[in-house]
Amino acid sequence: MSISALTNLFFFVAIISTLCFIIKAILYIMAGTDVEISSDFTSITEHDIHFAYFSLETIFSFFMGFGWGGLVAIKQFSFPAIMSLMLAFIIGCVFFFVSVFLMKFIRNFEHIIKVDPKEAVGQIAKAYTNLEPNCQGQIQLTLNSKLCIKQAFNNTQEPIKAFDMIKVVKYENNMLYVEKIK
Repeated sequence: MSISALTNLFFFVAIISTLCFIIKAILYIMAGTDVEISSDFTSITEHDIHFAYFSLETIFSFFMGFGWGGLVAIKQFSFPAIMSLMLAFIIGCVFFFVSVFLMKFIRNFEHIIKVDPKEAVGQIAKAYTNLEPNCQGQIQLTLNSKLCIKQAFNNTQEPIKAFDMIKVVKYENNMLYVEKIK
């Protein structure tokens, strides 16, 4: 491969990957991050253990480093083609691993608090909606220092009006059972 062809290759790889990286960054800033809201009650905290080393960001980072590193090696330092390719690959790998490190570091800040409804048993709460006898409605209570609205079942023959004080008596089959405080 001739030096001018290799120079063109490095230039186009650098420009295209940089533009893709910038477009991805702009979309990320405008749209924000993906947020998953779940009503799973299995644990107190959840961390995203799935981390893809080969994401668009890391691939774009590799090709940016590869393209710009190779272009500098040929144009600025006048290295031969094989040496420029090796240096471009090494710089691309450095960009890749720095990108992976930064994304893993940033993901450590993600911390989703989940609420265990079993902790609600015995707590005093407030009816959020009317709960007819032996019917479902919503209650408002504090779990893990977080104000929550949860589905609940009126376990009595007495109607419970919205904003009445209630007590959670049991948790069974993913449902909180409540009784009116007398």
